[in-house]
Amino acid sequence: MTTSGDGRWGSIVFQRAPGGWADRLRSYVVSVNGYRVGRLAPGGEVVLATPPGVHVVRAHIDWTGSPEYGVDVREGESVVLRVRGSGAILRPDRYLGTRGYLTIERLLGPTPSAPSRDR
Repeated sequence: MTTSGDGRWGSIVFQRAPGGWADRLRSYVVSVNGYRVGRLAPGGEVVLATPPGVHVVRAHIDWTGSPEYGVDVREGESVVLRVRGSGAILRPDRYLGTRGYLTIERLLGPTPSAPSRDR
């Protein structure tokens, strides 16, 4: 996780699994709040430190990509997102459109970096 020195920031972590046939030689471009923040190669990861709040994320390749996805980042939290192909290579309605070829899913599990309080 990447945070600022005072610990008030969180992070968004984009991950892409290795393998898969489609796009195996190409990177996806990931964006946060409309700004390109990195290129995601197969098996790669992009980590972005970000202030708390809701951020809009998207991944794309060429003219197509994922729908926009709202991510609520809390103070000191890492939000881990997996970007993958949606299997649209067999669905022309998805890869010919601008959104639907890629999917973004939030990975479940504990992500806060702050220690939990025992009650």
